[in-house]
Amino acid sequence: VDNPDGYKEAVEFWTRLLSRACQRGLLSTTAPRDSATDSDNESEEEDVLGRIRNAPVDMPSVLTVDRRLLTLRLVFRGDTPMGLDSVLDEMLRTGVLVPTDDFFAPPLRRWANWLATRLLPRGIASRGPSAVLVATRSLPEVAARVLAAHRSCISCPLTDNIMSVDEFRRAYYRALVPDESSKSKYTAMNITDAHILLKHLVDARHAVTSAQLTAHPPTSSSAAGHEARGTDL
Repeated sequence: VDNPDGYKEAVEFWTRLLSRACQRGLLSTTAPRDSATDSDNESEEEDVLGRIRNAPVDMPSVLTVDRRLLTLRLVFRGDTPMGLDSVLDEMLRTGVLVPTDDFFAPPLRRWANWLATRLLPRGIASRGPSAVLVATRSLPEVAARVLAAHRSCISCPLTDNIMSVDEFRRAYYRALVPDESSKSKYTAMNITDAHILLKHLVDARHAVTSAQLTAHPPTSSSAAGHEARGTDL
């Protein structure tokens, strides 16, 4: 790198930008709209966020980034940001993004993959089979909101702490909604986000579940039996 300070600033800018865009549901796997128009936002960061657009029917994922589709989200007048792969590699190396397969992997494999991202040359360790990446930066905050919402409505701990995964998705989706004006648009959190969030809560010993948490949960049309399994917060 000829200009290490400039490279660092660029990586920090795009890391912050992609994290914010993910939290707003702008990087979900829902198909994007046509090319975006100019934004009226004054700051450069807000201007780029204004160009990342999609129109989800169901609640978009706010905890994942699809690496394969990310370039499509950032197309503006036929151009895409140069060095995007380098930014994603850096976010993977620092743990801001984690492949979903690694996130749901057993602890020993998770440690092995973590070491690989630091020992292998940049770019090699991050291009595995999992193109969908978990955005870990917002997980603790979202989990705290879910737990606060849950604890505020408990009247009978013996029964109120037990629910199905589907009930969990419908009860606490508001903790993941990017802004107040969008809360009326949705009725349940994205199923992949639900599995990611429950995995985080289980790892932190805030929940136990009999559901099989996976990087590839069933779609809503085939999830009825799967989601009937219990979760205990």
